[in-house]
Amino acid sequence: MTILSIQPRMTSGSGGKSQDEIVMELAIELEGQLPPLLDRANAKKDLFKTNEKGLMESLSTVLLQEIQRFNRLLTVMRASLEEL
Repeated sequence: MTILSIQPRMTSGSGGKSQDEIVMELAIELEGQLPPLLDRANAKKDLFKTNEKGLMESLSTVLLQEIQRFNRLLTVMRASLEEL
């Protein structure tokens, strides 16, 4: 759904919401649906355990990278919704 798709079709009459009000309500609703940032500390303890050489399993390394990417995405989404 794009912001333009919620543009009011009727310009006359009273009691309707303005474009700004509709966008503000949608932004607040979407921001409320965003999950919190993922935290490595809340993960299963053995998941990120290192071996004797100080290395993690390759799957755990990829998971950490994906957590970082997801958190960056959430941060950008929150910032964009706040700007609206």
